Amino acid sequence: MVGETAHTGDFDVTLNEFIEPFEDSSGFFSAQPGNHLVAVDVTMHNTDKDSHTVSSLAQFTVVDPQSRSYQASFAGNQNRVDGTVAAGDQIRGVVSFEVPDGITGLVLKVKGDFTSGGTSFQLS
Repeated sequence: MVGETAHTGDFDVTLNEFIEPFEDSSGFFSAQPGNHLVAVDVTMHNTDKDSHTVSSLAQFTVVDPQSRSYQASFAGNQNRVDGTVAAGDQIRGVVSFEVPDGITGLVLKVKGDFTSGGTSFQLS
C-alpha cells in the first residue's frame, strides 16, 4: 500500500505513490492497444555501510493475480530509480510498467539485490 516501507537486501523501500494511468511526459512512449501505463514512485534507502546499485529494469516487477509478470518499461525514464546509492543515502524516482487495460490486483515486487527474496506492495 502507498506509504508503506519494507526491507529487502540492503535497502528500505518506500512506496510513495501508485500512478494509474501514467503518461510519459517525454512523448516517446505509449502503450500498445489494449494496454496502458502504470507507474510507482519509490524511495530506495541504502541501510548498508557500502554503496549499492539500483536498477529499475532488473529489480522491479509488477505481477497480476494470475502470476503474469510485467517488466519495467522505458516510459518516464527521465525520473527513473537507477544509479549508485552511497551508504546511508537514498534515491527516489519513478518506475513504469505496461499492463493490460482493466486489470486489477497488481502487486509491485522489489528485490534489494539479485540474491534477496524481495518484498511486495499491493497496488490495486
